[in-house]
This record gives sequence, C-alpha cells and structure tokens, in this order.
Amino acid sequence: MNRRALRSVARHAAVRWTLAIVVVTGVAAAFVTAVRDQRQEIVAAAARLSPAAVLLAWLLVLAGSVAAMAAWRAVFAADGGPRGWRAAAGIFFVGQLGTYIPGGGWQPMLQLYMGRRAGVPASRIVTAFALNVVVSVSAGLTLGLAAAPAVLGTRAWWLAAPALVALVGIARPQLLAGLVRRAVRRWRSGQAAVPSAGRIRRAYAGSLLSWGLHGAHLWVLAVALGAPALRTLPLCLGGMALSILAGSFLPLTPGGVGIREVVLTVALVGVLSRPEIVIVIAVSRLGYMAADAVLAGLPFLGRARPARLLHPDSART
Repeated sequence: MNRRALRSVARHAAVRWTLAIVVVTGVAAAFVTAVRDQRQEIVAAAARLSPAAVLLAWLLVLAGSVAAMAAWRAVFAADGGPRGWRAAAGIFFVGQLGTYIPGGGWQPMLQLYMGRRAGVPASRIVTAFALNVVVSVSAGLTLGLAAAPAVLGTRAWWLAAPALVALVGIARPQLLAGLVRRAVRRWRSGQAAVPSAGRIRRAYAGSLLSWGLHGAHLWVLAVALGAPALRTLPLCLGGMALSILAGSFLPLTPGGVGIREVVLTVALVGVLSRPEIVIVIAVSRLGYMAADAVLAGLPFLGRARPARLLHPDSART
C-alpha cells in the first residue's frame, strides 16, 4: 500500500471515529439529562424490575444469538471444512465483536481472519456472510412488520419487499443462492460454495427463531414493568428486529448506539412511560454486551488453546 492510500485510510478512519465519538457523546448526554430530570421515576422503575425477569431476558438474548449462529452455520458448513459447533462459534461470535467498532465492514473482516486461521477459504466465508445477510435481513424485516405501523407509520408498506424476498428464499432457495454466488464471483475469482436448498431453509428457520427470541427478551422486560402483554408482544418482536437492523444499516456508532435506542423508544412509547423505557433499554443494552462477550469467549474455554481449536489437525502433527 502506497503512502497516498495509507493517508486516505487514516483520514477515513479518523472521520469515522470522530463522528462516532460525537454521536456517542450526544447519546450519553441525552441519557444523563433524562436520568437527572426523572431520577426518582427511573429509580422507582428499576426497583420494580425483578432479578428473575432480568435473568430470563438475558438467557433469551443468549438463545437468540446461538440461533443466529446456527442459521449462519447452516450455510457456512455447506461442503466440508470445520463443521463442529465450537470452530463455527469461534468464527461467528468473534466476528460479532466487529459490530462494536465504528464504521462498516469489521464483522466480515474478523470472520475472514478467524476463518483463515481455521483453514477456511475466503470465498466460503464471504459466501456464507453474504447469504446470511440476505437471509437475516429479510427475515428480520419481515418480523419487523409487526411493529412497522407504530415505528414507521404510513411508510411501513415498504417492508413488504423484504417479506417477498424471504418468501422467495424459502420457496426457491437455489435462486437466492445463485444470485449470491454470482455476486461473490464478481468480488473474488474462484468457485463459491453454494449450500443446498434444505440448508438455506434451515437458515431461514434459525434466523426467524433468532429474531423472535431477541424480541421476546424485550417483551419480558417490558411486561415486568407493567406493559400490557398482548399489546406489547408485536411491538417488541418487530421493534427489536427493526432497531438492530437500523443500527446495522447505519454502522456509525459501536453496536448501533443511539440508533437502536431511538427505534425502541418509538416502538414502546405507547405502552411504557419514558422512565420505564430508559430502564428497559439500558438493561437490554447491557445484556447484549455481556452476551456478546461471553459467547465470543466460550469457544476458547477448556484445555484447547485457540490455535489448536481453530486448527484441529495441528494436534496430530
């Protein structure tokens, strides 16, 4: 890389980090202001949130993340390579940590790095990532229809398009896989592995389950603070999916900080008071951070060192 390219990369990185710092600072200032102005109400709401509800919500976050990994693994382990859950989890969950770095592209870069250590061809990682993005986004936006009227108002109609993509992917999965394969071939030379129709359908099932579990964790927290159960359920299922995807589409801040909170506030403002929403969002955010840290470290626990885990055959040499 020449000196001009290095300067360009450094300049873009500096801009991304500066914007991220500005946004995070603004979110923190808004949070501090809300806490200061409604301190007593927020403390009272936090006292009503039982440890059992918090634990159940966190377990649902963990389950949702594992289901997302299973959906990704369905298309990743298509033709040989490391099929074990531990190796796949090492690639997927470490890649998830890339969402906490400002700017886009860190998640696939970390997956490529971990995949290379595992001896997985880059074309397989890229194909699995691209296909999983299509599956996950279309499934998440389809579930987002449940909360779209509350969040998007009259503009909710455009979510019918990703719902159509999900239906096509389930009914004709090889068509979807062929489009992704051609896109990957344009990006990299060589043959891109395409999973079977059954694996793509399994990926859709795992992705829908994952989005449902993520929404369920928010519902548990909201109901624990007094939100009406039936009315809140679609708002939580759809709102959680839309908030996570909004943070992914606009990867300016780490973990979509600020963007996710705005979407969740709009979704829940009709069923919870603002102090209660602050508590739900804060507990949810901390739960996701703890879950991502735990899941990224779990594959490396035990007697196997990271190098041996990612190179299963190295122990025999």
